[in-house]
Amino acid sequence: MQQGRDKSSGELRLEKSPTGISGFDEITRGGLPRGRASLVTGGSGTGKIMFAMESLVNGITRLGGPLSRVFVPAGGVKRQNA
Repeated sequence: MQQGRDKSSGELRLEKSPTGISGFDEITRGGLPRGRASLVTGGSGTGKIMFAMESLVNGITRLGGPLSRVFVPAGGVKRQNA
């Protein structure tokens, strides 16, 4: 998907990077925004690690190469920057 304005609605369209997770890519209209940071949050047991691993494996095995993703444990950056 190219970045620009949608002709019919005038909404801003972002270039997307697919995760290879079909339901997620469908509801986000193509995946995560390319070239931007995306924060995945949630409590213990909500699937953050599964999401990270599945999108990483899909990027390597199904989407033609590794995706640019960085995964940081909750609180990891805050502790390092404190």
